[in-house]
Amino acid sequence: MYGILLESIVTFIKKTYSEEKWELIQTTARIDQENFSAHQVYAETLIPRIVDACHLHLGLPKDEILSAFGKTFVDFISQYGYDKILKVVGRNFRDFLNGLDNIHEYLRYSYPKLKPPSFFCEQESRTGLILHYRSRRRYDGFTQYVMGQLKAVGRSFYKQEITVSILRQETTGNMVHVTYQLTFDNSAYQVKAVTENTTNLPLRMDVFYDLFPFHILFDREMVIRSIGKSLRATVDEITGYDVTQVFSLKKPLIEFNWDSIISRTNTMFELATIDPIRGKEEAEDDTYMWFDEKGKKRSSVVTQEDDNGTFLRLKGQMLFVKEWESMLFLGTAV
Repeated sequence: MYGILLESIVTFIKKTYSEEKWELIQTTARIDQENFSAHQVYAETLIPRIVDACHLHLGLPKDEILSAFGKTFVDFISQYGYDKILKVVGRNFRDFLNGLDNIHEYLRYSYPKLKPPSFFCEQESRTGLILHYRSRRRYDGFTQYVMGQLKAVGRSFYKQEITVSILRQETTGNMVHVTYQLTFDNSAYQVKAVTENTTNLPLRMDVFYDLFPFHILFDREMVIRSIGKSLRATVDEITGYDVTQVFSLKKPLIEFNWDSIISRTNTMFELATIDPIRGKEEAEDDTYMWFDEKGKKRSSVVTQEDDNGTFLRLKGQMLFVKEWESMLFLGTAV
């Protein structure tokens, strides 16, 4: 995690309880650093240790401590100017919630090693909505931390009191999935049909291919129907393949299927090739190469976690094209 989270916690403890209390907590939590740098990465175990020490020396429930940490973070980041970003995300709280993934995407420019969570809204009504939170941070405490942040944003930027409760929490592999019920004045909500996210493309195909050289067009069955010319020059022929067999979905942290995608077309998507791109795998030992049922050469030498430029990553937007009954990914290489 980045030091800006730890900075906000230390500042909160010192201001609320005293410098001496922080020194006691610091010793108990086995923290050697006197100060934290906002843009430096620190161990994920530091916050759990601080929480345990606060629980011991302050006599407060851990959930209450974490919620307070989340609330104070919203105020703390104003000194870095990030409050201005939060204020322009949307005119109301629902717009803010629907734009959370895009906020984190923006922050990756300043914090390149950031591994942000992913948020998804559903079952929206004029009295609130259900918010899904997915994160690779398996520490349960961040569930309460996020609740504190949501309440603070609602109060500070939208003058609303937000009620947050946990409906469900589960861990699958290295992913934590929490479902929140948020209750607030959501009078800005209007029922909108899915077709709101559709688009018409009055372009000749040759012009379209020139404009979007890394596009991917796939149908409801997730079968690739068309790819851009630059993408075709980078990977083997993938038309006719299931897109989930060729690419993995890196962002947002949702299931890679039609229903999940069509409900998130206002979000930035990031895809990565499952196999090394053309030219990168040719130097590898053929012992590790194999061919699938369509004769496509596959590699099992490296994984995306070992990626040092071996895999192609694409970032862009998903659009539902009604005339083609297909999803169009308009991406660019990153």
